[in-house]
Amino acid sequence: HEKYREKEIQFPVLGGLYHFTVQDQNGRRYNREGLVDWAKDRFGVELSLEDLKSKQRREIEEIMFAQSRMTSERVPEIYKELQQRLDHLMIHNRLDPEEIRQSNAKQATHSEAGKVSVGSKFAARSVAKTQTKYSGKYATTKSATISEIAKPKIALKSDAELDDFCTWINKELAANLTPQKILEWDIYEVEDRLCSLVEDRYNPEMRKMERSLVLQILDTIWKDHLLVMDHLRASIGLRGYAQVDPKVEFKREGMRIFTEMWSTVYSRVTDLIFRMEQLDPDFVSSTWQEAEARHDEVQAGSTLNDFVPQSAKEQADTANNVQTSDKKIEPFRNRGPQIGRNDPCPCGSGKKYKNCHMKK
Repeated sequence: HEKYREKEIQFPVLGGLYHFTVQDQNGRRYNREGLVDWAKDRFGVELSLEDLKSKQRREIEEIMFAQSRMTSERVPEIYKELQQRLDHLMIHNRLDPEEIRQSNAKQATHSEAGKVSVGSKFAARSVAKTQTKYSGKYATTKSATISEIAKPKIALKSDAELDDFCTWINKELAANLTPQKILEWDIYEVEDRLCSLVEDRYNPEMRKMERSLVLQILDTIWKDHLLVMDHLRASIGLRGYAQVDPKVEFKREGMRIFTEMWSTVYSRVTDLIFRMEQLDPDFVSSTWQEAEARHDEVQAGSTLNDFVPQSAKEQADTANNVQTSDKKIEPFRNRGPQIGRNDPCPCGSGKKYKNCHMKK
């Protein structure tokens, strides 16, 4: 867990360094001005251009790692104050915070069948009174059965205490949380959602990278899983010669293979994170850019081929053939009404949109 924490500290710096690397006639160099401005905003520290001037790559990395570590050390303090303020808010609403946490903790248990627990992994490692280690096998409340999450609806009161709590959240986490939004949440998931806001503020790149890796690996491994299930379905009838019900064996064997598939996903994601230095620089840089949510230089009529990476020669030829224009490039915006797949078709046929003009 200490090693993983080091990776959380290093990853945003690696993304920033990749992004602000400039290729010129003398080779690769850093855009130090852009790097300083980004570090001030990202880590909230005082950093000047003189601190990076005449520094080599390794020295710049060490300086940025130190700044990232200083920001990371604030996280336990934020979590501690978050717990205190949340407890005060619940007590103000005549709720027992410990009772609510214990109720969630009863559901956060793993079964031998590979069932994942309910709740946020961030809450387990951060706001608990005792130091808790998490295994990473966590999911949302959607993973639980209805009987497990059927709890009485408890709502907070909209008053000055809730307003002050939202003001503190927005100030510390640069969020845009309103009392109305908190009132929409179930009381049993408020803590997890707030802890997720802390992670989005202090570890956004790492969380986005984890999600990207999970999706990419799961996309590949799920196809392999379906192929294995096809082979199992084709051969399961032979179990009948051993006086065993093929249907029962298919269910048992399928569940075992499914559990092994998820274990493989967990191990491969963790393995790649521990070797993030070997990840593709474009992948790391894209994760960093995703946090910026930039949408410039996208024109209507652009195709997927417009975003395919080119070779160095193709990029040079393209740059020489591009004609400059004073016209400002406007981003693509879809200002029309959004029509859902199952909404009635606007043509008035009475059919669903997906069965009518969506196909055309």
